[in-house]
Amino acid sequence: FLNDTATAEIYTEQIVGSVRCVQETDSMWCIVLTITTVGYGDYFPRTLPGRIIVFIVCLWGVFIVSLMVVTLTNTLALESGESKALTLLNRLELRDQVVEQAASLISVSYTHLRAHETPEHLVCRLLLEKK
Repeated sequence: FLNDTATAEIYTEQIVGSVRCVQETDSMWCIVLTITTVGYGDYFPRTLPGRIIVFIVCLWGVFIVSLMVVTLTNTLALESGESKALTLLNRLELRDQVVEQAASLISVSYTHLRAHETPEHLVCRLLLEKK
């Protein structure tokens, strides 16, 4: 496709227009930049038929890029079972985090309580533990 389009552009530029000699490599470079929607502008058609060909290539390039984006999006999308599995894994991870935070809170609270225990509280606790 690229070679045929470049050849068509060369033909229209050399036959229709009275411009400098267009080389095939320049024409290929113009077509590749047009398809990839980069468009540096270093090589461009100067005649109306050449511009029409490059305009068609522009539309073709946008079509190809959008087709690649759709294909990539569909490839990376999760299926129903994968989505459910991911949700379950996220819930299990959150549950583990809650258990760790609760254990840490209990540990800190117990340490704080023991550090501020008065002798009267200590006697009461020891008596309750004997029962």
